[in-house]
Amino acid sequence: MIGLGAVALAAALSLSPADVFSEAVQTSIRNKVQQACEAVDTAAMGREWVDFTRGLDSEADGKQAYVGFLKERYEYNIGRLNEAYGLDAQSFTELTSLNFKSLDRTRKAVMEDDATFLASLREIVERLSNAGLAACRKQP
Repeated sequence: MIGLGAVALAAALSLSPADVFSEAVQTSIRNKVQQACEAVDTAAMGREWVDFTRGLDSEADGKQAYVGFLKERYEYNIGRLNEAYGLDAQSFTELTSLNFKSLDRTRKAVMEDDATFLASLREIVERLSNAGLAACRKQP
C-alpha cells in the first residue's frame, strides 16, 4: 500500500504542460523538486507538452522556441515546412500567431518533429529537476 506521503509527493511532482522556456516555470520546477527532494519523471511527459507549447501566445518564450526549432529544422525554408506540415504560411514569423489546432498530427514529419521537440522539453525539465535535487542535497 502506498503511504499518504508518497501520494502527496507524486502529486507535488506531477507536472502539467507548461512553458518550460519561461524563467518563472523553470524556477517553479526547481523549487518543487528541491522541496520534495524527488526527481520529476520526465518519461511521463507526453506529446500534450508539444501541443501546449505550440498553442502558446505569440510572445511566449516557449512559442518562440518552438518556431525557432522549426526554422532550424527546415533550414529557414518556409516552403519545405509548409509541404511537410500541410500549411500555407507565408513566413516563420506568421507561425508565431498560428495556434496549430488544425494541424494534422498524424503527418510523418509532424510526428517526427514532435518527438524531437518533446525530447528537448524533457531534457530541459530533467536539467531543472537535477538542479533542484542538487540544492536539496545541500540542505542540512
